[in-house]
Amino acid sequence: MRQRLGWSRTRWPRITRWRRRDGSASSRGTLMPAPIAAWIPDSRLQWKRVLMEIDLQHRYDSSDDFFTLGGSVVMKLSTNAAVAVCETAVEHGLVIARVEGGIWHAPGFEARLDCIWDGVDPPVDRRLAEQNNRAAAAFIQLASEMHDVFVLTSPSMRGW
Repeated sequence: MRQRLGWSRTRWPRITRWRRRDGSASSRGTLMPAPIAAWIPDSRLQWKRVLMEIDLQHRYDSSDDFFTLGGSVVMKLSTNAAVAVCETAVEHGLVIARVEGGIWHAPGFEARLDCIWDGVDPPVDRRLAEQNNRAAAAFIQLASEMHDVFVLTSPSMRGW
């Protein structure tokens, strides 16, 4: 018999993608999404690994959720929440590097190529970060006529 190349399914531990509401694991079905592990800056702007409880099929309406859950790159924000994040990002040591707009289909996000804004690349000083974040907020308000959901990429002002 010929031996197959590569790893068999049994050599790797099973990856759990979904969790039941009671917290037990499930490998299939449309249950509650499992937490996402990511690296985010803490209060001293040092990177730490956290488990995020971000629901990828939910549109967030609060800017506080963005900062407490570490929503950069993955969190879908309403127009008002995205503008509020842009206005307060400097106070958290963040600069808005990219804004991606889209259309919300409950539940679901349709990314649009005609609604992408690129800001400055860190490292930047506070003054430049404030100007950049104001420009990002202005872009969101302008684009909100056709797009109602935004994903923000917000690295630390000190660098990626």
